[in-house]
Order: sequence, then structure tokens, then C-alpha cells
Amino acid sequence: MPNNQRKIRLQVYSEIGLKQSLSSGEEAFILRSVSNNNTATKNINIPKAILILGLGDDPKYLETLLNKYHKQNIPIYYIENDDFLKQMSAEYLANIPSYLKRINKEDLEEILQHKTLIIQYQQADTLFPSFWWSIINKIEIYQDNASSFQKTTEKTLFLVSSEKNLLHFELTNAFQNAGFKIIHIEKDCTHLNLKTLIYQHKPSLYFSLNCEGFGTFGEKFFLLRELGVECASWFVDNPWNIITLLKSKFWQELYLFCTDNSLIPDLKKLGTKNITHLPLACDSDIFKAKSENQDSLFKFDKNKDSLKNSFKNHESRLIFVGNSAFPNKVGFFSGLKIPIEIEREAEQFYTNSQGERPDFFWWLKKLNIQLSLNNKNFRLAAFGADNSSALWRMNCINALSLYNPLVYGDSAWKNLLPPSVKVNPPVDYYSQLPTLYKKSMFTLNATSFLLPQGLNQRCFDVWSSGGFLITDYHKGMDIFPSDMVKRISFHKKNEILPLLDSFLENSKLYFELKDEWNALILKEHSYKQRIDCILKQIFD
Repeated sequence: MPNNQRKIRLQVYSEIGLKQSLSSGEEAFILRSVSNNNTATKNINIPKAILILGLGDDPKYLETLLNKYHKQNIPIYYIENDDFLKQMSAEYLANIPSYLKRINKEDLEEILQHKTLIIQYQQADTLFPSFWWSIINKIEIYQDNASSFQKTTEKTLFLVSSEKNLLHFELTNAFQNAGFKIIHIEKDCTHLNLKTLIYQHKPSLYFSLNCEGFGTFGEKFFLLRELGVECASWFVDNPWNIITLLKSKFWQELYLFCTDNSLIPDLKKLGTKNITHLPLACDSDIFKAKSENQDSLFKFDKNKDSLKNSFKNHESRLIFVGNSAFPNKVGFFSGLKIPIEIEREAEQFYTNSQGERPDFFWWLKKLNIQLSLNNKNFRLAAFGADNSSALWRMNCINALSLYNPLVYGDSAWKNLLPPSVKVNPPVDYYSQLPTLYKKSMFTLNATSFLLPQGLNQRCFDVWSSGGFLITDYHKGMDIFPSDMVKRISFHKKNEILPLLDSFLENSKLYFELKDEWNALILKEHSYKQRIDCILKQIFD
């Protein structure tokens, strides 16, 4: 009878701890020096040396692949990752052809001086990308005759961003003011195109938000590092939503910055080498200048007018700016379902002003989820925290429904808020929002539970525009003077209305705080200062 039993494929744990099956046979190898589309047994000229990048699932197959070269006394070298070999059996190790000489990355230039045929086990760079992409990039740079590449003395920065991206203008302005020539790089710029741009412009720093622009496997990072370019990234969203989508640990080698200080300890436990707390900030060139050049803003004579009377008659007396949910939330959290009993417990905070803030850490604890790179269950905690954020925003707005607040955001708000709350379309961040903040007597803010101690842009933009912010408190606010924070913040929704009313009864305090906060933000919390911090961390 024929044997229909399928061969059991060898499995290994990858760099990030995922168990993966190894491909086998001829199609598992590629000729790196000829074409990535050719298999390793075709179109091979007689070389002076052979270099094998990765032994594959069965060293015996290498005998078949390499025997004719061995018979011609062509030296054959190989490189293999230690973490791969440690998982191999004694039989596997014994089957490695004896005529193969193992070398290290440091030996590459000597080998490559000859006419060397480079054969790669195709799956190698996805199993242990940090190891292999460092080697592959070194080989490519040598083949490009760029081993002696020298950075220019000119301060050139590659900024992974385009005009539609978050903080594009703020970062561009701040880095330019720090003396950098800026080259904007698309996040999906190909490996080849990036290499060409590096050779052309010789940057000293490559900077991105949320680890964009380095490649899923970190292949672009290892190219940049091999050419001596410093690499940094700023987490402005929850890092766990970002690093768990990456297929290597390259991000641990970056200079990292994070808007939320509470998330840094867990990132350090994973092996992050250099991470700094860096909150968001304001760009006074954008917000202050534009708000000052507008007419018909909120005007008040401190000596003659009553703030309470002005509030009643002012059309834009109280606003909230923000969407009901982030784009593609349904798709991002598809398939997840929150336990109803925990959902009801979370509701006690934003409906009855009881219990703790149901932030990301609260949800991790209630769901008994441990943070790790391979535990995707954290997404359920993120889903719970984001739902809680949405309900928190809704309840904060409802708490002030007596004063008919104006909401600027997506149309979904109309189904979530009472008729007394007028929902307006979103406004342009740069051309309209500064004026809106300044002409409004109060701007309500509610921070996201996804970032337990993260501050959003409103914590900076409203004050720098000349507006007045009332916001929820968490420990992230401790970057500001405590006495100033205490006067404009609330903990529970039942504190919001009394807080606002206290300013209507005390116009002197209102204007004093407005001026103090404006001066503080412009003096100590600009993007110029954030960029200074970044550059000091990297270059000092």
C-alpha cells in the first residue's frame, strides 16, 4: 500500500516566540546575489566561494545542493543564528556537512572580496529578523561599494511623515528650528528606495511616530543602523497596539519616547534599552499666531461685565472637540467581546461617579491579563478601555447639558447625546481650531483611558490659543504645577458642573488662570522643548 503519511515539518520558535514550521526543498532557498526570484539550483555560474545564509530544515538537503561545488574544491561557508541551532536536535547538528565552515558577521568582508555566490534559506529573515537583516544589509552595502559610507557634517533628518499625518507640521517646524534639513519619508518607502535616499542625503537621524517606517521585521532599521544613522521613535498612542504587530524586537534598539509615563516600566521589562517620557506639547507658531489674527473672539471687560451674564449670552460659551470613536475602531477590535459583568462594573465610574477610572490597567487587572509580546489578549483590555473612554466622554458632555454645549465631531454623536447638545461637523485642526478655542469661554476635555497617564493635544492647544480648559485629572497632569491643575480639573462627572459654575461666580480667578496657563504652556511645553529633549537624549 502507498504511504500517504505527510512528512512532519520541523518547527522552531521565532525571535518573538512564535512557533513556526520550516519550509523545505529546493524552493526554500534563494540566490541572494543573482535574483530573489530564482531558486538555488538554477542559473549558477562557477563562483570562487559559496556563502550559505541559514541551514534550513534539513542539512542533508545541503549535500544535494552543494555537492558539485564541494567536488570542485570551492570553499563553502555558512552563517547560522545561535537561537536557531539551540533548538535543533543532535541528529540535525550531526548532519551538517563537515566541509561547511561556520563564519560570523565580522568575517563577511573578507569572504565577499571573492566572487561569492550567496544562497539564503528564504525563511531565515522572518524567523530571526534582527540577526539576519543586520547581515543581509551588510552584504548589500558591501555590494553597493558603500562600506566606507560617511555621514555628512550637515544636520539632515529623515522624518517619516506626510502632510496628512499626525504632528507633521509641528515636528517639521521644531526640527527645522533646531537646525535640521528635513527630508520627509513615506512610511511605506521601499527598502531599495530608502537605501538610495540614505546614500544621497546622508542623514544623521531617522525619526518616526509609533515605530512607522522601519518595516514589520525591522529591515529598514538594520539598514539605517548598518550605515550609522541614529534611529528614534515616539509612541503617541498605546505602545501595545503597535509593538505586538511587529515581527521582530528591533524596536527595543531604538531611542524611544512615550507620551504616557505609566506604560514605560512594562516596556523596560521587555528589554527596551533607552526610553524617555515625553508628553505632547503645543506649537505656538501654529496656534498662538493664528488665534491672535482673528476678529470677533470672546471679549469681556473685567471691570464692567459679569462673566455669568456673558456666559448666558455667548453663542460659543462651552464646547467639546473630538470624535465619538477613532477611525476603523470596529475593524481594529473585530471579534472581541467584553464580559458583561466587568462592563457593568466599569459603568459605575462614568454613570454613578463610583469606583476607579476604568483605564487600560484597570481592564488588564479585571480580565486577569498579563502583558507580553505574544499575549494578544491585551487587545480585549484595550477594547474595554476604549469603550470606557467613549462612554466617559459622553457622560462628561451630558453632565453639562444644562448649558447646551456645542460638540464638534463626527455625526455619530447625534445618536449618543440629548437634543439639547448641538453636534457640528469637525473643524480643521490648523485653520479653524485655534480660533474656536479662543472665542469659546470653556472647552471641555476628557482624556483617553487607553493611555492611563497620557495627555491629549487639548491639554496644550486650548491654553496656547488663549482659551480655557476644564479637564479630567490623572497623574499625567502632574507635569504641571499641582495648584494650577487642581483648579481646572475634575475626577468624577458630578464634579464638572460645580467646577464650571465656580468660575462663573469668580471671573477674577478665571482670567488669572487663563493667563497663567497660557504663559506656562508657551514657556515650558512647546514642541521646540520636546525636540530639544529628543536631541539631547540621542546626541549627548
